[in-house]
Formats: sequence, C-alpha cells, structure tokens
Amino acid sequence: MTQTQNRIVVLTMKLDLKAREYKELCLELDKIKNEEQVSNEELLELKNKFQKNHDEIVEINKELRELKEKNNDIEDSSFKEKDLFNRNKKFNVCKEDNKELVVEKEKSIIKKLVENLKSFFKKFKRYKIINKKKMY
Repeated sequence: MTQTQNRIVVLTMKLDLKAREYKELCLELDKIKNEEQVSNEELLELKNKFQKNHDEIVEINKELRELKEKNNDIEDSSFKEKDLFNRNKKFNVCKEDNKELVVEKEKSIIKKLVENLKSFFKKFKRYKIINKKKMY
C-alpha cells in the first residue's frame, strides 16, 4: 500500500470512531431528555460536544476526499501512457451530413502498419503483373 492509501485507511478509521462518538452523544441526549430537571450548562456542554464532533467529521471527510482525488490522479497518470502501441492517441472530431458529432479514435501503430503492408503488397502484385505483361 502506498502512503496515500495508508492515510486513507487511517482517516476512515477515525471517521468510524467519530460516528460511534456521535451515537454515544445521541444516547446522552436521550438521557437528558428523560430527566426532569436539566440545567442550561449541561445542554450547552452537550451542544458543544455535538458541534465539535460535527466539525471533526467534516474535516475528516474533506481530507478523505482530497486524498482520494489525489490517489485517483496518481493512478490515472501512471496508467495513461502504459499502452506502447497507442502512445499518440488523438481524437478527431468529424461532422457528418446529419450534423452529429462523431469522435474517431486514431488507429494504433500496429493496425496502421498492417494496413500499409497490405496496400504495399497489392501495389507490388500489380506492378509484378504489369511488368510480366510488358515482357511478352
């Protein structure tokens, strides 16, 4: 695992702990609701705990999102140029008669080579046939 992936795992574990903490705070809130006399200080303290928990969850989610985007960018860039035969892929945009856009991908080098060889052999056969006719 890479360092970024390890960091993602750690942040996910922290997020899980914050979710458990949130559930405990909800249980604590239910207890306070059932009590007859509740002081404002207790409610304010509980509100601050909820707010702190919420802020930490938001921060962890933000870091996770950034790390996942960074990790995806790294993976995308590492696999982009792996295909040796399609190194220079270009996309040509053509407009046909019906005014729809058609995207054509450029052929791979191998396919181009095969097509060129076929056309060469066709021309070579024609040339050979023409030269034989001239000999007679």
